[in-house]
Amino acid sequence: MARQTLALVAACALLVACTGGERAAIAKVLDARNLAVSHKDIAAYAALIADDYHARGRTKADLVREMQRLFAVFDAIEMKTLDRVIALEGKGRARCEQTYELVVRKGDQTRRLIEREQLVLVKTPQGWKIAGGI
Repeated sequence: MARQTLALVAACALLVACTGGERAAIAKVLDARNLAVSHKDIAAYAALIADDYHARGRTKADLVREMQRLFAVFDAIEMKTLDRVIALEGKGRARCEQTYELVVRKGDQTRRLIEREQLVLVKTPQGWKIAGGI
């Protein structure tokens, strides 16, 4: 009985460690998105989006074009996450609900936008990628 209990405890600890590691990897992708937007780095931004991204009638190419236009319009952009909840939805799929703040500047004008979003992420051979929700 003690051996079975020990095996069960070890299995649970391994599961918690694995899911914690996956959540951390997903958070790293989402933090990298904030940095890519804040640095207006379109290549870094595009690398975080799944090649087969499709949401709200938009593809990855559409999303990248929209972000390029946004980068061109504003002198400075800052994106930061205010809160975040990551839920693993089975093997290789996750959902993130988060609130982010976007501060944009053009000349002497500054605007602040706070939005709530729900993102879908998938695990690819290259790591976690955003697959929907933007």
